Amino acid sequence: MSQSLIVIAARDELTYVRSAGVEAVLQVQGAVGTARRTYLVMENIRGSFDATVLRVFLKAPAPDAGSPPSEVHLGSHALYGLRSASVPRADGQPGGLQCQLDVTPQSAQIAAALAGQAQLRLSILPHQQLPDGVEITIDRIRISVEADAANTP
Repeated sequence: MSQSLIVIAARDELTYVRSAGVEAVLQVQGAVGTARRTYLVMENIRGSFDATVLRVFLKAPAPDAGSPPSEVHLGSHALYGLRSASVPRADGQPGGLQCQLDVTPQSAQIAAALAGQAQLRLSILPHQQLPDGVEITIDRIRISVEADAANTP
């Protein structure tokens, strides 16, 4: 049986991570269903500051109307080599790092945050505040599930 990745939420706009981080809003594109694995993918990460780690949190809806939303840590990614990976490629395509985090242990929280929602909110924070004027960009962010090809629509 072959496996396929199904995108369930995505942000196709350029995301700018600045000194204190950013909230990224992903548009929900499908239901979770039965998934073997769940991945957070960040594509074409570019910038000039190698010495940082990006931490990604799911902003889960508040259980009560009066309480603040909770944040679930989905994972972290070190940006070693960011500066050299950010140089445009010889074929003219933009450079950048790719990141795929296995967030399967947090699948239940992701499914709960997606339930009945049109959007999914993530916080992307540098481990340490970025220096003034430093900016990291991410071309695309998505959450995908791995499912058996027989279970896909």
